[in-house]
Amino acid sequence: MSDEITVHYGLSVRNGSLVFTYPQNALRVDMAGNRKVGNTQSLTTTPSGLNVAGNTFTPGYAVLANLSTTSGQYVTVTLTGRLYPGEVAIIPIASLAGLSGSASSGTASLDYNILER
Repeated sequence: MSDEITVHYGLSVRNGSLVFTYPQNALRVDMAGNRKVGNTQSLTTTPSGLNVAGNTFTPGYAVLANLSTTSGQYVTVTLTGRLYPGEVAIIPIASLAGLSGSASSGTASLDYNILER
């Protein structure tokens, strides 16, 4: 099997003199197994682990969505992500403080564009 996962991405902004486009594209990735874990979990102000107990597969991609309908209520997500060559992540961020990155070996180029919310 090959290319079982397709990730579509793109981003465009037009606000006054700011015009920015990250071109729409699709990344196709092989999926070694056939497992996933998913849940809708209630979270409080106390950090708690997501309910993934008993799952022993190697994670690859995650789709996260805040389903709250309360204005201004946000969810803080802490995760460890790795971008392999050609992979893209679009993540809403809350602060510029502490943003960092590192390469697994040698020197890697990370393209980043941070937009104001």
